[in-house]
Amino acid sequence: MGDAMIQMDNSVTALKADGQTLKDELEAVVDKINNAQGLPGCEASCKALDASVLVMDADFDNLPDISSEIDLVNEVRSKNLTALVIGGQEEFNNIPETVQDKAGSVINDTKKLLDDFTISIEDQLGSLKKIPNDVVVSIDNMKADLNDVTDLVDTYDNYRWLAGVGLTCTVLLVVVLQFCGLCFGVLGHKKRVSPTDRNCMSNSGGEMLMASVGFIFMFSWLLMLLTSISFLIGVIAEKIVCEPLTDPEFKMLNSLDGPGGSLSSEGYFLSKTLLQNGSIPLTFSGLLESCKANQAAYSAMKLGALFDLNELTDYRKMIDLEAEIDKLDVDFADIVILNADTRKQLTDFQEATQMDFQGLLDEVQLSKDTTKANLADFADAVEQVANDGSNANPAKQKLLDAASDINDIDQGIYADVKARQTQLETDIRSLQTSAAAIQTSVDSVLTDADTTTNFFQTQASNLTKEAALTFIKRLLSTADQYRDKALDLIEHEIGHCKPVYDLWYSLIDRSLCQYLVDSFQQSGTCGYALTATCEWFIKCLYWGPHKAVDQNKIIGSLLSVLSDLVTPNSFPMKQLFIRYLKS
Repeated sequence: MGDAMIQMDNSVTALKADGQTLKDELEAVVDKINNAQGLPGCEASCKALDASVLVMDADFDNLPDISSEIDLVNEVRSKNLTALVIGGQEEFNNIPETVQDKAGSVINDTKKLLDDFTISIEDQLGSLKKIPNDVVVSIDNMKADLNDVTDLVDTYDNYRWLAGVGLTCTVLLVVVLQFCGLCFGVLGHKKRVSPTDRNCMSNSGGEMLMASVGFIFMFSWLLMLLTSISFLIGVIAEKIVCEPLTDPEFKMLNSLDGPGGSLSSEGYFLSKTLLQNGSIPLTFSGLLESCKANQAAYSAMKLGALFDLNELTDYRKMIDLEAEIDKLDVDFADIVILNADTRKQLTDFQEATQMDFQGLLDEVQLSKDTTKANLADFADAVEQVANDGSNANPAKQKLLDAASDINDIDQGIYADVKARQTQLETDIRSLQTSAAAIQTSVDSVLTDADTTTNFFQTQASNLTKEAALTFIKRLLSTADQYRDKALDLIEHEIGHCKPVYDLWYSLIDRSLCQYLVDSFQQSGTCGYALTATCEWFIKCLYWGPHKAVDQNKIIGSLLSVLSDLVTPNSFPMKQLFIRYLKS
């Protein structure tokens, strides 16, 4: 911009100088023509020449002096406007540090809240860690009590084993004698031989059967006692223990546990034992039903009543980050994009370009007709007058010299002036284009600076809070997703308690009921059947000496004995005996 203005100023200065030269030369030619008209030989045509038209028709002194504008531009350039702009940019770039410095107290308060929340969570987790320890202590106490009982049982188990061995040997002796007697009787049996004429093997079989009957009579009181005890224990255990414990609805367990139940007069026994809190509605039946459905330990053991994970992990109640963000007050009033000095320099620079370019162009356009008369035409006219034959020397020679001078002026200084005018017009238009761009740029810079400054002073603080809140919400959203996933895993996935129900089923239904209680009932049934063989073998002893007894009567008698002793469904070997007797 400054170079263009200097170029224009140089063009104006040169045009003024050339214009003055042209004016002086034209005046000299006019004087020469006027002198020629006063010399002898100048006739009417010579005297008729009007040299007054050889004057300047343009006043180049009216062209403006822009030296003051050039000085103003140079002054702006000397102020190093670029450095001032860089300073404003640095002020803008330092805004993040300004925000961080002014938000330091809020950040420290937020960190303190997070630290306090961490300490609170650690304390609560420490209290939660006591629960497994308390449960382990309760289980250890139960194990100690069971160990005492186990030691007592182990003491008397040896006597039980010895008694069992003796009883087993006795029963085994009876069974072996009966089995051998039946085998010998079958092997020594002949259809057409009467019982009194049988061989030694058949008689030995009969004697073995009678020996077994004798042993049965000797120990019948013990067998009947064991039979009665087995039936008594088996039936009572089946009705009182197995049926209630294997009931899908666990009705008996509901009556045992709970407030006012058999195990606890106040509160719930199981929760009081395991969780040291009898108010939690944790019952045997509820625990078994939940474990049967393979629920997580947290849900099955009602741990939510002991400590609410939702309440425990609700960090939003303990950490009000939004309230802390509301305390964030970043004052951007002291942030100035353009200071007063920079603004003045830009304004001065803008004023320096506010020239009347159109007036300059109009002045240049008006001055294009530099002289009133066309110099070439006027020179031809003077030469024609000098050569028309009516004029003589010395006036003629003066006129020819004047015509020659006019042609020299037209081709010399006049052409230079016209070129200067064209160059000046070009410089003015170029400067006008540059000035218009500068005007637009400066206006844009000032407007943007004012808008930015107003934005920082009126809206930046609120936008800073909104940006911080947006970041906090996004951060908390991630934390909420992690929290919800963790709670879902704890409540539904972690620690499935199906093994607890399987253990209960194995101990109660399989071990206690199917193996132990059913064994008592089967032992009673076997003892009852073993005792019942006495009558059958005694009748065999009675039938032996009588040869004329009809075989069909014997079979009928045996069947009646079996019908009297056992029911059709409780003695499955009945059909085998019938088929054997009929054979």
